[in-house]
Amino acid sequence: MSETLLEAVGLCRDYPDRSGSHRMISAVDHIDLRVRTGEAFGIIGSSGAGKSTLARLLLALEKPDGGTVYFDGRPISTMTSRQVRPLRRRFQAVFQDPVASLDPRLTVGTIVSEPLVAFRAGNTAQRRSRVAELLALVGLPADASERLPGEFSGGERQRIAIARAVALEPDLLILDEPVSFLDISIRGQILRLLVELRRRYGLTMVLVSHDLRVVGDACDRMAVLLRGRVVEQGPVTRLIQRPAHPYTQALVAATPILDPAWRPPQLRSTHHGSWPAGACRYACSCPESSAACREEPDLVPIGDDHHVRCWHPVDS
Repeated sequence: MSETLLEAVGLCRDYPDRSGSHRMISAVDHIDLRVRTGEAFGIIGSSGAGKSTLARLLLALEKPDGGTVYFDGRPISTMTSRQVRPLRRRFQAVFQDPVASLDPRLTVGTIVSEPLVAFRAGNTAQRRSRVAELLALVGLPADASERLPGEFSGGERQRIAIARAVALEPDLLILDEPVSFLDISIRGQILRLLVELRRRYGLTMVLVSHDLRVVGDACDRMAVLLRGRVVEQGPVTRLIQRPAHPYTQALVAATPILDPAWRPPQLRSTHHGSWPAGACRYACSCPESSAACREEPDLVPIGDDHHVRCWHPVDS
């Protein structure tokens, strides 16, 4: 494998406005990302930021309107489904809702063995043994294989989904809000499981979440999304302790448990009238906005592996 396992270059995806105005909404707008082999990379943003659309593009489940997704140097976003299929055993997904992602009519054993059957991995006895190993690995009893998903709690169902995703020992695991449906007490258990699986299999992970606590606990680097654009990117610790973009700063301030000693500076209130198309996407809410923000800045480096898209980055 190359040093960069997953890369997005100029990625775009537009959808028709549901209001019926005939205009298009940019869910993903010229996003560049580079995920290094072996790291855990977080994608953070509020609802509507484009996180799930980006995840589907990275998984080649949707075609972008512009740009390219590369997996281990191969342009999977331009390949046909048949061309991508052999590579799918190397990248797998875990989705937000474990109820919707598991067929309620199939036993857990059948569900977990699906990728093994699809890629003809082993014979029947070997698959049965592998399923038992996977269930034990994610903390489920052996008799779970004969039961239906509806007999399990939400956290247990997500463990089933994770077992299925790692059945083929993929190189990359993309998780779209994997703990958002779960109780807080269960979230920590699932995150610890993911950390253990990453260590065991040498996984590269992309973790999509709206919760900074989740990304902060599990990831090495992260990108902050706002209305389809990356506004800040860099090491998780640095972005949490010294956020440079006012939007990242607001996210951190809303999640005080990450760093109880951190306090946001006093914010001033400003108003510069209406904002034209092409303005900074945070200008209407940003206390630091100025006339310069009528044009959106580029994503520029401000430190070691730290990039920000802001005319007035927070002095950190």
